[in-house]
Amino acid sequence: TVTGTATGTPTATGTPTQTGTPTPLPPRAVVMVGDAGVFLRQSPGGAFVAGLFHGMPLEVLGGPQTYAGEQWWQVRTAAGQEGWMLGTFLATLTPTPTQTPPG
Repeated sequence: TVTGTATGTPTATGTPTQTGTPTPLPPRAVVMVGDAGVFLRQSPGGAFVAGLFHGMPLEVLGGPQTYAGEQWWQVRTAAGQEGWMLGTFLATLTPTPTQTPPG
């Protein structure tokens, strides 16, 4: 009697794909002023772009840059307007870590 031996067909394995590097999100901040607003400008001390009001959310894009003895930060509003504002009126939001109760 003749006994056959099964032979397998090689299967191609997938080509590894490169995992992308995550892009960090811009830091979050809010406008911190009293009853009045603050100006968003094209450049530090530059032309008026928009008015910003207390509590408006912002993304910090760049800075600080010193102009006339003041620190300026480049920001973007939720509406997509970009410009520079005085750092005196900017508060960054720092995520607060949550604590795990002992268990």
